[in-house]
Amino acid sequence: MQPDDGFKNACDSAGFDPAHCKNKGSDYNLDGVANDRPNAIANHVDATHEQWADGFNLPDNFFPTPCLGCVGNLGRNTFVGPGYLNLDTSLFKNFRLSDRFRLQFRAEAFNILNHTNFQLGVGNVGPSGNNRLNSPEFGKAGETFSPRNLQFGLKLSF
Repeated sequence: MQPDDGFKNACDSAGFDPAHCKNKGSDYNLDGVANDRPNAIANHVDATHEQWADGFNLPDNFFPTPCLGCVGNLGRNTFVGPGYLNLDTSLFKNFRLSDRFRLQFRAEAFNILNHTNFQLGVGNVGPSGNNRLNSPEFGKAGETFSPRNLQFGLKLSF
């Protein structure tokens, strides 16, 4: 928790002021222990593919102001990330050109179904703003994994 400018004691247990104490970490109830569960108005969110692409657009009061010393009601795995589907395949054909020379043709396909797989938590250090509950971009995919990729090759052995 971090106080707003001009309200230095807003996050102290003695002068706790929920209007001016903003959550900047994961100690939602100010008990000195990180990784608390915040309060939420829903205990499960069944996100669609479009929500992961465009963001959840949660109401402003979805994560209400934390209660000093209270245990949050947000359940484990409430926001489960989007599924991941990837199918890679390859084909090889060997040709004997002579007793000494062989030619191999290779065709390889990665993500052959070209399914869009979203990346969450994209950032240089730690979680991105898209994984922070207090971010307006919460839940929005930062990037996607690679699209379909085809490659072909010839290998001559002698």
